[in-house]
Amino acid sequence: MRLMNDIEKLRKIGRKYVYIQFLLFLLLILSVHFERKLLHLLESETYKITGIFILAAGLILLLITLYNFAQPVTPNPVPRTKARLRTHGIYSFIRHPMYFSLMVISFGYVIINQCILSLSVIPFIFIFFINKIKLEEFLLEVLFPQYKDYANKTKKIIPFIY
Repeated sequence: MRLMNDIEKLRKIGRKYVYIQFLLFLLLILSVHFERKLLHLLESETYKITGIFILAAGLILLLITLYNFAQPVTPNPVPRTKARLRTHGIYSFIRHPMYFSLMVISFGYVIINQCILSLSVIPFIFIFFINKIKLEEFLLEVLFPQYKDYANKTKKIIPFIY
């Protein structure tokens, strides 16, 4: 019974992470909207095309991640009861490719809209994901004894770098 209470408490904490994540992406969308509206930015085809390629790369990476994950996905950092550890495919290079994909998509969205000031939101998204990952990885180490070895062999969120 105590374990069920602990899991429910962790899920409540996880829901707070989900709300904050939603608010950060809403902030990004609103900052782009208001920056475009208030600053009357000039359009550059080069930035727009570059942004489209970046955004498309992020979407493709997200689709590959979802395919490799092959189980129901939740934004809650608390793993589902029947979760399985994934270490193959894209997960053999990076432990949290969904978060990386979302950051790439966000970056592409900002570049498409040519909102340089809105780029300042992306480091906050990155810092948020790092904190969310701390909880997620703590729980994954508890659920999967082999997770620590896997974590030592792969990068956390940015392939080949971090």
